[in-house]
Amino acid sequence: MKNQAGYVALEFVLAMGLLVLPTALILLQIPSVLEQHNRLDSVASIISNNCANNAHSISEGNSIAEASAQREIESSTSLKHARLKQATCSFENGSIDYGQKVTSNISIEIPGLVIPGSEFGKTWTISSSHTSYVPKYRGIND
Repeated sequence: MKNQAGYVALEFVLAMGLLVLPTALILLQIPSVLEQHNRLDSVASIISNNCANNAHSISEGNSIAEASAQREIESSTSLKHARLKQATCSFENGSIDYGQKVTSNISIEIPGLVIPGSEFGKTWTISSSHTSYVPKYRGIND
């Protein structure tokens, strides 16, 4: 009878350690992953607007994109462990004329989820893009 009582306790410990705890660790990380994606969408919007409003050439647009992305990532608490892979602005028809579309693309590497039993040090790449228009009033004071 004593052996059976100990056997139930062992099953409970194994169930908690092998099923419940790893599942809880993964589920608890979902909100931070969603926040990182939302913040990256916001950064892409900021980059696109900065390129549309401030770039005077396509190469200057890419410089603005990288500088804006780096600044936004460094100031973000949800992306503090991220590393910028790429940030660019592409201009529709290759020109910076009024009313043209400006699309920003950004890719970052973030540390992977902490999954018990998996390798640490893995990274995930997430990307986002946003499209803005070069404003018609731009150039009045240029």
